[in-house]
Amino acid sequence: MSDHLMTPRPGCVAEFLQGNQVQLAWVLEESSGKLRLVTLTKREVKMPAARLLPWTGPVHEAQASREDIQHALDEHATRRAELEAQVDVAELWEMAQGEVEEARAQWFAQLVWQDPDPDQIAAVGRLLLEAKTRFKFQPPAFLVHPADKVELLESRQAEELWREKVITAGQDLFQVPVDAQGRAARAGHGPGGARQAARPAPGPGGRTRR
Repeated sequence: MSDHLMTPRPGCVAEFLQGNQVQLAWVLEESSGKLRLVTLTKREVKMPAARLLPWTGPVHEAQASREDIQHALDEHATRRAELEAQVDVAELWEMAQGEVEEARAQWFAQLVWQDPDPDQIAAVGRLLLEAKTRFKFQPPAFLVHPADKVELLESRQAEELWREKVITAGQDLFQVPVDAQGRAARAGHGPGGARQAARPAPGPGGRTRR
């Protein structure tokens, strides 16, 4: 079994999902399937190994210093982002049509590179996670949606985006008169403003001076 598919151990680079965002991390400790990790943002977390995304590696020196760990994570983060930019996930979906109904990230990475390394597999895995209209993540594999389902999901996605724009535009239009009222009040043109305070003062006998 290759390094990027093996059970994570200290010194191993791994990724997990948090709030639908991929987090890059370094395994500090492993005990009975439970891990202690430090993330790219220098935050320590504990979690079961089952929470990791199904691609790990490479494996570095387990006793590396925190400075070396941070340097390695920075390098992997940069390289994976660069690799993501080189891959067209729509082409991966087209190449998978009629070939497989589901496959792991490594299989898709092999469509791009002959012998993909852990960074290349992770980059492809990230892209597959984001392409929700074409793939469905069902750990440890990705289901490949057929063309008719992709069309349906893309249509729904477009409708949702349109509704969000309408709601945002409505909120902006509502905000304009509210802001105008606030400015008018401060300028003395609204209730309690300076215009009321500027009324003529009553003269002798209670009559208002003209």
